Amino acid sequence: MRSIFGRLHRWAGLLTAAFLFFSGITGAVISWDHELDDILNKKLFDVTTTGAAIPSVDLVKLIEQRDPRARVIHMFMTPEKGESLWFFVLPRIDPATSKRYTLDYNQIFLDPNTGVELGRRYWGAVWPVTRENFVSFLYKLHYTMHIPEFWGSDRWGMRILGIIAIIWTIDCFVGFYLTLPSRKRAKAGAAPAVARELGKGFWARWKPAWMIKTTGSAYRINFDNTVPSACGPGHCCSSSPSPRSRSICTTKCFRRS
Repeated sequence: MRSIFGRLHRWAGLLTAAFLFFSGITGAVISWDHELDDILNKKLFDVTTTGAAIPSVDLVKLIEQRDPRARVIHMFMTPEKGESLWFFVLPRIDPATSKRYTLDYNQIFLDPNTGVELGRRYWGAVWPVTRENFVSFLYKLHYTMHIPEFWGSDRWGMRILGIIAIIWTIDCFVGFYLTLPSRKRAKAGAAPAVARELGKGFWARWKPAWMIKTTGSAYRINFDNTVPSACGPGHCCSSSPSPRSRSICTTKCFRRS
């Protein structure tokens, strides 16, 4: 059973690693999405005018009057000093076709003091990637992978990442299980080191799985620190992938305590 879980843990780790790397890199960037957007698109966010701000509800009416095809679906009520207000819009239904109008934007920026339009853009657009939508491109890439709509759904990226998250969560518990020391007893004729190790108590046998090696060759340190669960005493050293790995595993299991 342990060897089966070991293989599952290995392949699940390889499967999720690429997605976790991808999510980690994009997530690290978009954690600064507002700051990066401000730097790249000052013309959309910075306001130099002063005076009493126009109520957001009135600005919504102004937007919809200027473009009757658009309907505002998201807005902020109170502007920050020196910054614009932005609104998300959705196309209305065209009575002639019973389908939505085609808009080349879904976000619009207004000066809250004057109502002047500062610009518009398509938030999250896949192509072309410009300075206006670069940050939103990464933001949407982070959780949808920009997988296009098919079979009537545009949420396949979120579903895939959700499945990966479930696999990763289960794999964490499997990894924890693999760190637990084997319950096997030493067989007759077993090496003295194996017999001594299996004769120790639970905590003493579990301790090596949580130790971190800091000396030795780069290969050995990497092996020791990335597969601690694979070297529980007496259960998988013989199944390690190569003679060199078996040697290192045996050394970790029975010489570090």
